[in-house]
Amino acid sequence: YLKAYLGTDYIGEEAIESQVFKLKKIQDTLQKLNKDLLMIFAPGKGTFFPEYLPDYCSNQKRSKTNYAGYLSAMKSQKINYLDFNQWFLNMKSKSKYPLYGKAGIHWSKYGEYLAADSIIEVIGKMRKTAMTKLVLDKLEVKKTNEQGDYDIGEGMNLFFMMDTYPMAYPTFHYEKPKNKQKAPKVLVVSDSYFWGMFNAGISREVFDDGQFWFYNQEI
Repeated sequence: YLKAYLGTDYIGEEAIESQVFKLKKIQDTLQKLNKDLLMIFAPGKGTFFPEYLPDYCSNQKRSKTNYAGYLSAMKSQKINYLDFNQWFLNMKSKSKYPLYGKAGIHWSKYGEYLAADSIIEVIGKMRKTAMTKLVLDKLEVKKTNEQGDYDIGEGMNLFFMMDTYPMAYPTFHYEKPKNKQKAPKVLVVSDSYFWGMFNAGISREVFDDGQFWFYNQEI
């Protein structure tokens, strides 16, 4: 996350444009087969919390980033995308509940719920179909972080849990569309940011049992 924020892992404009050019060919080919491609930018904790970066990072000058490069190239090539990175930054000072946990490395369970709801809505608009909805039953604020909001804390192998701030935990159920139209089957190729949604049953309940290809290495 530090490298992504600072741009020290930048692969270069030529490499990005080459990949996005191929992505455009894939999107166009899939469209002819009545399939849609949707690219999603997940947020990054380093980009979300630059004020907490170590001194040696905050003193470094930021260079071009892969995020900015891909965003610009995708806009130019008209690739379908959702930018949760910018959305989370826009909500940072406005969100009623934390979007990142102090000891979490992924978006919070609350942030994950908002993202899942948005993904489902956008896919429904792209496919011009009614989608199974996430219906919020309750939102519980807990002092003890759980359900992945303490995942990097667990990885630190400390004797005691570190102090954190309260986090919000949504409880929801799935509501099928009234027209009983079959949901589009969605294949998700993602990193660990999708695990929470997958474990909550979204692929099964909303995406017609579509597969999850973890890092495009494991099904």
